[in-house]
Amino acid sequence: MSNLNGWCYISRQRAQAITEFIIVWPVLLLALCMVLQLFLVWWAQQTLDTATQYAVRAGAINHGQQAKMEMTLSAVMAGIKPQLSQDNPVVAASQAIARQRLHFTDYGKLKRLTPTQVHIDKFSQLRWDPDIGNFVNEIAVDHYQARLAKNADPEWAAARRLKITTEWCFDLQIPFAAEFLGLIARDRGQCLIGNLASRPQWALTSAAEHELLSGFRQR
Repeated sequence: MSNLNGWCYISRQRAQAITEFIIVWPVLLLALCMVLQLFLVWWAQQTLDTATQYAVRAGAINHGQQAKMEMTLSAVMAGIKPQLSQDNPVVAASQAIARQRLHFTDYGKLKRLTPTQVHIDKFSQLRWDPDIGNFVNEIAVDHYQARLAKNADPEWAAARRLKITTEWCFDLQIPFAAEFLGLIARDRGQCLIGNLASRPQWALTSAAEHELLSGFRQR
């Protein structure tokens, strides 16, 4: 009789353990997926912050060219997916940059805050550029009057500081967590192009500024 009771007790314990496993395991799996996805979002945000800093510096030394900043941003964002175990790292890096460039075209944005159009209209001057052999209209930063005015006029100083903001819709790929976060982003009106097309995405934003190291030219 005692053996039967012992067997029944063991059976009840096993049944309880199986029931608890069935209930708890999905919760643990969902939690693990969410933690992993949030880590990837954090990594993407750090990458975007770094890329934005590089982009604004590229603009500062290249007359504020939008194309230079966008290309730099895309190149650094290629680090979102490290290229590991590649036979030809150079080709792999080039392909990664091309993919991120296409991604930026569809799901990214880089906006210049300063110099504003008012700054451009007010402070631009016609100057000769010996490198291209032609006159250019630019906000000058490399002569004495410009440096002197920068110290005396806050608006003049603001016109010579390149400020940008960036937006990047990051693809969410971890099952369950991706769909959940994508719904949150969609309800907030973020990354609607991707989220409405069943491509879960999370909106990342960043900002950076740098003093112009070359005269600003509007193109």
